[in-house]
Amino acid sequence: MNDDGTVVCETDDDTATAYTAGPGLTLSGTQFAVSFAGTGTAATAARSDHTQAWSSLTGVPAGFADGTDDTGTSYTAGTGITISGTTISANQTTVEGWARGVCYDTTAELRGVLDPVYAAAAHSHAWSTITSMPAGFADGVDNDTLYAAGSGLTLSGTTFSADTNYLQRRVTGTCPAGSSIRVIDTAGGVTCETDDVGSGGSYTAGAGISISGTTISVAANGIVSSMIADGTVTSDDTSLTSLTAQGSTSLVAGDNYFYGPTYTPSVNQTAVVISLVGIASSGTGWPEYTIWFRTAARVGGVNQLDLDLGFYLPAATGSGQWRTMTRSHTWSLTAGTSYQFGCFLGSVPSTAAGSSAWCHTTVIVL
Repeated sequence: MNDDGTVVCETDDDTATAYTAGPGLTLSGTQFAVSFAGTGTAATAARSDHTQAWSSLTGVPAGFADGTDDTGTSYTAGTGITISGTTISANQTTVEGWARGVCYDTTAELRGVLDPVYAAAAHSHAWSTITSMPAGFADGVDNDTLYAAGSGLTLSGTTFSADTNYLQRRVTGTCPAGSSIRVIDTAGGVTCETDDVGSGGSYTAGAGISISGTTISVAANGIVSSMIADGTVTSDDTSLTSLTAQGSTSLVAGDNYFYGPTYTPSVNQTAVVISLVGIASSGTGWPEYTIWFRTAARVGGVNQLDLDLGFYLPAATGSGQWRTMTRSHTWSLTAGTSYQFGCFLGSVPSTAAGSSAWCHTTVIVL
């Protein structure tokens, strides 16, 4: 290149090295390629159909160099043995044949030989010759405790029981009629208490009423003019009715009502109803606190009971026992309404069904 920017050219020198294709290669122009020649030799490249002689292999392990495939030792079945493939087994027929001469097939064969030999060899040991005996047996004494039944007890096998016949005779006391045993002390003595009658509370007689025991009655001269609304006593103010309702009726299990005749007041009034009930028990009777008693009223065809605490009739323990009770209640009457008064016996058990019942009701209308 000159100072003024011009250039001077020359022809290129071709100094490239010349190449030739060696074994296993081909050269075309400037391109080398692998040469696949026939079946191939060591001097050419391997190809998919290439084969190699066993003798030309190198690095073969010693176990393969002799050209023999050693698959293991060969075995032959001896007496009493069978071989199937790679499985070695005992020959059952041969082994059992050997055992036949020295073994027994059944218990009967073995006992047939042993029983006659050892039958006479029965042996017994003296207690003193036994070794390693537990301490509890070494003294030769049975230490089990023996028991005997004392007073009030019985013994059957290993079971003790109370002797009820003996215990009952220790109760030496009795209670009079109308009372019951409350406590039995250790010596058999008894403490008595008066039998309870009914379950109602205590009552106090108000104006015009008298109470004697369990009987409530209108006191003699107990009704005075001051008790009458208008201060006078007329036929409209007082009506005294005594009646027997459903006399000698048999009780049924459940609730029972007994009513007298119908009464319809012409003015508003007050009625004092006094009811007396009696029952003659049948069958096995009934227990305490079972049958309860109230005065009853049928008002306009609807049953009503007094709201006072109910009385329970005393218990009856069998057939033919007579039980009575009296009860009273004051009812407010409305003019023009029909009323029937009587007795109510509730919760009658089946054991009392069929008992004869009687109700007497006195109604005092003020």
